[in-house]
Order: sequence, then structure tokens, then C-alpha cells
Amino acid sequence: MQKKKRDTVVDIMKGILILLVVMAHAQGPGHRLIYLFHMPVFFMISGYLWGDRNDIEITQFIKRKIVSLYFPYVICNMVYLVWFLCMPVVFEREMCERTVFGIIYEIIKILLFRGRSSMSDPTWFLSVLFIVNIVYAIIRKILYKLILEDRKKYYLSTLSAAVALTIGYVFYLVDFNIFQVGTICSSYAAFHVGNIIRKVIQNHTVLERNKLLYTCLTISAAGGMLILLRVSNIEIRLISNIIVDPLYYCLGMLFGWLVVRYIAIIFDKYHFLRTKFSYLGKHSMIILCAHFAAFKIIAFVQCIYFDLPLSHVSAFPVVRNEGYWWCAYFMTGIGVPLLAQYIFMIFKGRIMDHCNEAEQNS
Repeated sequence: MQKKKRDTVVDIMKGILILLVVMAHAQGPGHRLIYLFHMPVFFMISGYLWGDRNDIEITQFIKRKIVSLYFPYVICNMVYLVWFLCMPVVFEREMCERTVFGIIYEIIKILLFRGRSSMSDPTWFLSVLFIVNIVYAIIRKILYKLILEDRKKYYLSTLSAAVALTIGYVFYLVDFNIFQVGTICSSYAAFHVGNIIRKVIQNHTVLERNKLLYTCLTISAAGGMLILLRVSNIEIRLISNIIVDPLYYCLGMLFGWLVVRYIAIIFDKYHFLRTKFSYLGKHSMIILCAHFAAFKIIAFVQCIYFDLPLSHVSAFPVVRNEGYWWCAYFMTGIGVPLLAQYIFMIFKGRIMDHCNEAEQNS
């Protein structure tokens, strides 16, 4: 079976977005603008990559998502749990009850998507994306079984997304987000919008090939985001299901998609930019999971520099951000996870080579 070719534009989009995620968490400039669209667009990308064959091969699809989303979530949070247990002085505020039952309880919470700490807080995206994928797959499977006509299936899928967004908005109004139900509903809507965009692009390729039209749309989208920022002072916080209102939320994600995709299409034309940003996109998982841990390096430096108690290292997400300290957090949050990934791949390669040599000599 021929391996499916990666969409470099999508990889570049993910690369741009993961940079924005780290910048926002480092409390850099323009964080309100970033929060307006960055996480919804991540969910849109996942919906954009949805393949119609998943409507049929739902069991295989769920297995793939367990490997690609559930396992990374569990492993990441287990690693941080061990970290907290080994460094009680620094992370005393983060510690679970240090008894056998307390540790077992924390492990069970992690297995049930309930065990995040401040260090692993960004992994909320993995848990929500996993649930959104599973729910979307089940709904699509039901529609595939009941309805043959493709158009009707999409109408009903869109209706389910509209219902989910409505539920998410109601939960936002009543400040209810237990088990992140509101976040899941709002993210489900963004996921389906991404899937619709894929269909539109496939059926109307002229939209992106007409440079003048697409440029005008992107400029309008950028202006629209600035207008949205003036309309409301509230940040979009998908992790807490703070979406302000459905129209605000949808416009923010659509405007963000247009701008980010336009930039990605431009970057794709230049080899240097294409390779660098697609590399970031391909390794966005490790950056997402590890950039808060990398932040602790700068936090430790700040504790020494400002003569602060060492326990301040556990501050969330940064200790102090005045001046250009956010730059240090940003560079470390990107560089350290990538370096760790690179070292891991080197050791993995050497271990594989050693195993292959042992098999040949046996």
C-alpha cells in the first residue's frame, strides 16, 4: 500500500501555531490576538485531515488515535508525576499525597484524563482531541449506516456541530465545564468546520489558486480579527470553554485559519521556510507536551537572578515576564523539547542498529 504523502502546508500551519502557543504561554506580546484563534485552528486542522475512509474503518481509526493521542497523554503525565515525586521541595504545591494510595489515585486520574498538573496542562488538547475524534467517528459511522447520500450526511454532521456549539455556549454561560464537557462541545464544532473547509477546497480549488481573491480574503480576515479584539476585552480560552459567544468564536477561528493558511502557503514556496516550519509542525507534539517543563530552566535562572525562593520555580506558567524575559522563555520552550527529541532519536537509532547487528550475528 502506497504511503500517503504529507501535506506540507498543513505541517507549516502546525509549525506556525505551535510557535504562537509557546509565545502566548511565555506571555509575549499579542497574546490576546493569539488566544483568539490558535487552539480552535488546531482542532480545525485535525478535522481538515479527517479521511472519509474513517467512516468505515472506525475500529482501526480508534486504535490509531489511542496510539497517537491517548498514549502520549498518559506517558507525558506519568513522567511529570514522577518528576513531582522526586522534587518535592521545588514542586511542593504540585505534589499529590505521597502515600501508595495517593500515588495510585493520581495514576487512575491520569488514565481517565483527569490527572493533569500545571506542568502538563497543555496536554488538555490531547485528551479533548481524542474524545472529539471518537465522538465524531461514532456519529459519522451512524450516519454512514443510516444514510447513503453524501450531502445528507454532511447536513446532519453540520447539525450535530451546531448543536455541540450551542451546548458549549450554554455551558459557558452557566460556567459549567466539569470533565471539560463544554470544551469538548466547542472543540467538536471547530473540528467539523475544518472538515467542511477541506471539502470546500477540494471542490473549489480556484479559491486558493486565485491569488488576488485569496489575498483580499486574508487581508479582510486580519482586519476582522483586529475588530473582534476591539469588540470584546475577553480572551478566548478554549481550555476553560471561554468562547464569549458562538459568532465571536466562529469568526475568530475562521479569520485565524485564513491568515495562518495564507502564511503557510507563502512559506511553502521557499525551501528554507518550508523545511524549518514543517519540521516544527511535525514535532509540535513534543513541543506541546514539554515546553512548560523547559520553562522551568528560565524559572530557575530567574530565582537565582532575583534572589527568589526556589519554590517559585513551580510558578505557572512563568515566574516573571517583565522586559524581554518572555523571549528567553519562548526560545527555551521551543529549543529544549526539540533538542530532547533529537537526542532521543539518536539513541533510538543506535539501539535499533545494535539490535539489528545482534540479530545478524546470532
